[in-house]
Amino acid sequence: MGLIIYAEKSNRAAQRFGQQFDLNPADRSIETFNSMDALARRLRQPFSARSRTIALFFVADKHDLVKLHTIRDLLEDTKILLVLPDSNPQTLSAGHQLRPRYIGFAYSDLEDVAAVLQKMFSNAQDNSKKKKEVMHAK
Repeated sequence: MGLIIYAEKSNRAAQRFGQQFDLNPADRSIETFNSMDALARRLRQPFSARSRTIALFFVADKHDLVKLHTIRDLLEDTKILLVLPDSNPQTLSAGHQLRPRYIGFAYSDLEDVAAVLQKMFSNAQDNSKKKKEVMHAK
């Protein structure tokens, strides 16, 4: 399972997240993007048929959220985790329109986001093992 991370270089929540949590890069593909244009270019490229992708987006502000909406069609088969800058009802509504699996907030300690991400990786690994077992049983 691959992980795509989007965060502007100055995003403090993304910096804290990277310092606090080990994403175990040895056993998964991690791609990081600091611009929406680079992210959109990557999302237009094909993903491996076997590789499900999780996208972790650290949204800096409302403008960032609007930019994500412009590439929403590219996110159709992607499991999204959003870290929003605030819990303003308008921000939350716009975030929910992206249909994320989870929404966290930049002002939090981000442990909840890390826990959800780890659970998603764990579930994907378990599902992969089950598929291999079924294939060997045939």
